[in-house]
Amino acid sequence: MESVLLALRLELLFEICKCLCDHCRGESNHLVFLLRAVAQPVLFLHVYYRDDWGLHRFVRTLMERPDLRRHVFEITVLDYHAVVATHHAPDPAKEDLPILTDTVKAALERDDWMPLWDALSSRTTRGHAKSVDEQYAALVSLMLHLTPNLRRAHLCLPSTIWDEFDETLGRWNASAPLESLTRLSFDWDMPNILGDLNALDAAAPVIHMAPNLEALHCTNDTVVTGDFAWYLGREGPDGPAPLQHVAELALTDVRMWRQDFANVLAAVGPRLRKVGMERCWMYDACWYDVLQMLLPWDETIAELSFREDRYR
Repeated sequence: MESVLLALRLELLFEICKCLCDHCRGESNHLVFLLRAVAQPVLFLHVYYRDDWGLHRFVRTLMERPDLRRHVFEITVLDYHAVVATHHAPDPAKEDLPILTDTVKAALERDDWMPLWDALSSRTTRGHAKSVDEQYAALVSLMLHLTPNLRRAHLCLPSTIWDEFDETLGRWNASAPLESLTRLSFDWDMPNILGDLNALDAAAPVIHMAPNLEALHCTNDTVVTGDFAWYLGREGPDGPAPLQHVAELALTDVRMWRQDFANVLAAVGPRLRKVGMERCWMYDACWYDVLQMLLPWDETIAELSFREDRYR
């Protein structure tokens, strides 16, 4: 019965679901249970977190349900503090967080990934409490490691996450690149108004894992050092640009220096077709300068859009 039912086309299964009603609930319980096999993969196609502290639960599910990992095509995390920083503000509604993290720890022990637990755990180690950034970086690292078919990802980054991503992502994902990831976007936890360094370099370990990346978006103030291309794997100043497949580059609400933009372009390969800059401002350059910097792609760029920041 089960194999025959699940072999039906999705359209037929949805029509069956429409016929289910309250008065026949008892007779349909078994059918509903069988249909979970159809519904769960659909629900996991796009995982979206905003003002939600339950990213641990999602990672736990991926650890315990390997069959669901291949169905995750898109992940959006918009609030970094909400998904991980619960131990700083105890909440009775969130007291089961230690149980969830213990579950993840047990899975890590089973798969021999225990070094990652040191960063994921909020408990003190050698007298030093693990920072929220370390926990978040470890959690995202594990999440990316468990989603081999991920196509799109939007990650909110804390402004102080410099070394944590490099440590955890580099350790656990170097041997499992995100070959299916084609669109990647980053948002920063806060603008750079307080002097915090929002450096795109910090996201380099994630970008480096996506050799087939086609679109890169970045939101909020960004600093890009001259080492950015090297972080992505460029071999020497004359080596090919590491982002060979990037065709779309978008910057939103960004304040940067001319050299920052030049450092981004130095990592982009020859296929750039679309460039968008919305509410952007360069401290030491004008739009004419930006156009001059884009001249190496004058034969490939098909769409170019600028929207000036009127409130600078």
